[in-house]
Amino acid sequence: MRYDFLSIAVIFLVLVTAFSPSIHASGPASENEYDNGRLIAYRARVIPHIDGIVSPHEWTDAKPYLYEWENGGPGMPISSGMLSLSFCLKHDKSRLYLLFTINDNDTDAYDSLDIFLEDFVLVLYPNGTGYEGHLSKSGVGAFPGASKIDGRVSSTYLNGVYTFEVSLSLIHYFNLTENNTAQFNIGYTDGNPEPCCVMEDATVAVGAWGTTEPGIVISSDYLEGTKGNNRALGEAVIGAAVCIVAVAVLVWTYKKAHNRP
Repeated sequence: MRYDFLSIAVIFLVLVTAFSPSIHASGPASENEYDNGRLIAYRARVIPHIDGIVSPHEWTDAKPYLYEWENGGPGMPISSGMLSLSFCLKHDKSRLYLLFTINDNDTDAYDSLDIFLEDFVLVLYPNGTGYEGHLSKSGVGAFPGASKIDGRVSSTYLNGVYTFEVSLSLIHYFNLTENNTAQFNIGYTDGNPEPCCVMEDATVAVGAWGTTEPGIVISSDYLEGTKGNNRALGEAVIGAAVCIVAVAVLVWTYKKAHNRP
């Protein structure tokens, strides 16, 4: 059986149109299975560049969380007026990625983003250095500083807002349960060199440090409504199909106008 160029092009376009939803659609994600206020780290469709700068679409595949306090924070004031702290999490099965922002009136070498895990406490500084302290089973361990983190941290400070981007090894830091949950806390320390004041500022409790309550879910799903890394490929294929059909129509029209077979 003989197919002309137009027929082949039309068939190709129909196939691409039929399969394009599978190229664009995200995997299922149901939040009903995640309760008790736990944070969810969905699978990453875009791997962020850890530079402290939020690029377009770099974090749209992660669920945002926002905490706000009046009068500068829950403890000693960090900012004048409202304190806003936001973050989101995602992973690629080997690393956890964290975006964290907070408004602070000023910068200081002692400002830090603190992450509390089952066996570790991590202290991450705006200058890009990060240290881990290993906790004993009793929940008491050496103050962080002995070892650098297994990961990366970078931050920027613009118009009174800190932006941290972080990547951490899942294998090294997280003891996941059968339900892919783990202990997880995030805290921010405003720059005060006095040891007595280290934890008197804004702290976000999402789970519990030193207990068995998990605070994070490492989800195997993608965030609902987000599109995958193959989106550009799918759009390119569809674009190519449209071009082929357009050329085929032109060729067919030319042949008909000149009475050519």
